[in-house]
Amino acid sequence: MAVLLAYYLSKNKKNKLLGKVGLITIAILTVLIELIIKPWLQRPRPFIALPDVYLILPKPGGFSLPSSQSALAMAIALIFLLIYPKKWFSYIVLILAVLTVLGRAYMGHHYPSDVVLGSILGILMACLIFKLLIKKK
Repeated sequence: MAVLLAYYLSKNKKNKLLGKVGLITIAILTVLIELIIKPWLQRPRPFIALPDVYLILPKPGGFSLPSSQSALAMAIALIFLLIYPKKWFSYIVLILAVLTVLGRAYMGHHYPSDVVLGSILGILMACLIFKLLIKKK
């Protein structure tokens, strides 16, 4: 979040756009997933439903579907790729996002379907916000 704010406060137009799209996307995804979708679906996390799941990290709270971390990671990666498509650091962000998505399921915090749906939501929201902000200009 702080990195996106720094991008938004930059004088560079591309950086400013990246920060703006990123901050708006994160805000909308967080509200959509944490306050609307998860409470509505109420899918228990794998370690609750399947007692044999081995947790690597402490148990997270809340519900499982969709994975908000996966949504946010993939959204930010896509925004970097849309704004800086030929820069090496965009691909580093994408690799980190994919590792985040895989890690959520590997750690027993989410089912694979949770991270897939979260990733799809993040990608769709990033595309939508990007297109809306580009059309304004």
